[in-house]
Amino acid sequence: MSVKNHLRPLTLAIGLWAAFWVAGLPDYYLQYPFAGMLGLCIPVAIAIALIARGLLLATTPEQRRTYGWWLSFYFTVPVLGLDYLYCGVHLGHGWGFLGTYWYLTAFYVIPWFIIVPIARRLSTATTT
Repeated sequence: MSVKNHLRPLTLAIGLWAAFWVAGLPDYYLQYPFAGMLGLCIPVAIAIALIARGLLLATTPEQRRTYGWWLSFYFTVPVLGLDYLYCGVHLGHGWGFLGTYWYLTAFYVIPWFIIVPIARRLSTATTT
């Protein structure tokens, strides 16, 4: 993959993280009830699926599986790092933020279960 193909999803993931962070102020969504946060997770997961699908369709069918793995990586690992810096270091929660901010923790796993299958389906649907 080219540098451009790595920078695009990384930049998108960081931008989405920043927007999500700003929208969650002042308490990074802790000010909302559990049910409200659970309800928010559904449209966020759908948005991830739609964005990933669009990015995957912009690649060749042969590249989609690999790119799906990279997208899953970029939508989780850098976001985990940014959340750790904010919640773990800045707010002083350490790695305990993973329990306190459970809705963040869910999205360190969910993209792998959304993006990789979409990439697989798009690559096989167009090559078979």
